[in-house]
Amino acid sequence: MWQERFGYKEGALFILGLVLVGILLQLIVGPVPAIAFAYPLNIAGGGLLILCILLWSILRSKARRSHSRRFSFLSGYVASLTSMGGLLVLLLVMGLTKQVTPEMSTGLRHPIHSLGLSSMLSTWYFLLLYLYFLLVLGCVTADRILRLKLRLRDAAFLLNHAGLFCVLFFGLMAAADMQRYRMQIFTDAEYPEWRGINEKTKAIEELPIAIELKKFEIEEYPPKLMVIQNSTGKPIPLSRPAHLSVDHAPLSGTIDGWQIEVQEHLPYSAAVIARDTIVFREFRSSGAVQSVRVRAVSMSEPRQVVSGWVSSGSHLLPYRSLTLTDSLSLVMAEPEPKQYSSHVNLYAANGDVDSATILVNKPLRYKGWYIYQLNYDREQGRWSTMSELELVKDDWLLGVYAGISMLLSGAILLFLSPPKHDKS
Repeated sequence: MWQERFGYKEGALFILGLVLVGILLQLIVGPVPAIAFAYPLNIAGGGLLILCILLWSILRSKARRSHSRRFSFLSGYVASLTSMGGLLVLLLVMGLTKQVTPEMSTGLRHPIHSLGLSSMLSTWYFLLLYLYFLLVLGCVTADRILRLKLRLRDAAFLLNHAGLFCVLFFGLMAAADMQRYRMQIFTDAEYPEWRGINEKTKAIEELPIAIELKKFEIEEYPPKLMVIQNSTGKPIPLSRPAHLSVDHAPLSGTIDGWQIEVQEHLPYSAAVIARDTIVFREFRSSGAVQSVRVRAVSMSEPRQVVSGWVSSGSHLLPYRSLTLTDSLSLVMAEPEPKQYSSHVNLYAANGDVDSATILVNKPLRYKGWYIYQLNYDREQGRWSTMSELELVKDDWLLGVYAGISMLLSGAILLFLSPPKHDKS
């Protein structure tokens, strides 16, 4: 059934039919509702897809025993290539159009919005092609299981296809069930924070865990000295601004015709009035700034020598520059964070209390939640008393990880089992 009568032309027409049905649904019903794959609908839909694959496997197995090619279309290369090609075309269109949320495009009359091209992941035609590709991928995997032999290449094929199926299947199941919240915590807060802002609904909700910020820390890159134009405030040379990193003192370097000699560097300091000038002294309290004492000598005639203090400034203390000429000044760029972290206490609804450190790009896993270090008070910088966290809960993530592991295992087996060449 189908295999003899269905080729690339028929496969392409079937894909086109799915797209047309999806466009009609998009124009009549609107975008796919956000709850379409929320629990328990995702369980029902996913179970129905698995049931269809199992039913196809039974019918295909019976047809194979009678040496028939019936029901072989869904596991053939025509269905595989056409389903993959249709999905890739939609992904290409999505990459070429600006994507927004369905809520933002609602009510806009431009065809790009009414057809869902600006929110492709929420369109019916994308969903139909995605489900069809999953069905074909599941049938291809099931067909190989029915014909599995004890060979490395067969095992690699099975792991690659089953792994891709798991990644796409569990990713779809998690699309609406993923919980994502933002939470701001403060060192001077009287109580731990239990509330988070739901990123989907923007509503404030109570969470099953609470977080208390004990200390926030920032590790900064060495400060940079730059020469700027007084009239525009832009660093020079304009094409490629030069700078001098102060990672130790004393040191010297050249910036656009000026020999800069750093004589002293204070990582924590504050300005103090001394006689008729301003100097910097060590200061370890909130608002302390990076400062350097420099001597600048022009390398062109007439030679000029300027010396003084330069500071980046903070939320409490203003920055301080060193005037070189009427048009040029030496400044210190704002400190760039290298790493920042939050030292927190965590409280669970069952009474458990734990301590942990949350780093950038190193999320903390606690009670089924992934907690990410997201942001801090940029104005206060390293003296920030606020830390912004992102809390994510995805019950289907283990399935996606299992699929990725299978893909990696399949790639290794393919490497270990090169194809056999025919001997001539």
